[in-house]
Amino acid sequence: MPASFSEETVSVAGIDVHYYRGGGGPPLLTLHGGGGNPGWLMIHEALAAHYTVYAPSHPGFGITPRPEWIARPSDMAIFYLWMLQEMGLDNVHLMGHSFGGWLAADMATTCPQVINRLVLVDTVGVKPERSDILDIFILTPEEIRAHAFYNPPQQIPEWERLYSSEPTPEETDRAEDALEMLIRLCWKPYMHDLRLPALLPRVTSPTLVVWGREDAIVPLECGEIYHQGISGSTLHVIDACGHSPHIEKPHVFADAVLSFLNQA
Repeated sequence: MPASFSEETVSVAGIDVHYYRGGGGPPLLTLHGGGGNPGWLMIHEALAAHYTVYAPSHPGFGITPRPEWIARPSDMAIFYLWMLQEMGLDNVHLMGHSFGGWLAADMATTCPQVINRLVLVDTVGVKPERSDILDIFILTPEEIRAHAFYNPPQQIPEWERLYSSEPTPEETDRAEDALEMLIRLCWKPYMHDLRLPALLPRVTSPTLVVWGREDAIVPLECGEIYHQGISGSTLHVIDACGHSPHIEKPHVFADAVLSFLNQA
């Protein structure tokens, strides 16, 4: 990790929340997907050139302890709103990927006045009608990765750092914790909240919805649902890209996100 970034904790509801912090400028909270916090990525570094980036580890996902009262995604969304309050952060830019995008959307419907600009990336939380969200709970980590990316590993800038070596015992334990927590939060109903589409009109923040066109985990239809539900939002589709554009095409993704955030 570059020297300009640090690992810190903040106490929320008696829980020490681990997070990465770096950069300078207006606050930007980034929420990771269901696989756990991957650490400081190229996208964080690009965003930190313009913003103070906060990248927390979700409660129960391997680093931050799990409060027993968090039983559904809406609980965790409230937890993160509480965290912003404890940190004295307001008018925050908010970006979430996959499960983290669901949390971000929930936060923006619950307390829209706290969020400046919103970025949703290949986000679960809504139920598609023409297809299904992939059932990742029956797949191995290797099978999930095979579905997550469209391009071969040698064309994915973050692949070597994230996936080229065998995980350590600690990393394996964290991944198992993350899966257990994800099952607890998202199994029934699977990866969606029937209330969320009805609540999306409450979002008042300018919103960018980013999707990999070849996402084989969360269909583009979900992105269209978010786009249609959030008034004035923009849907930006990245060609030849799968479920994790911030990892698969970090430079293209960063350009799109920074262009949007810099309009604030």
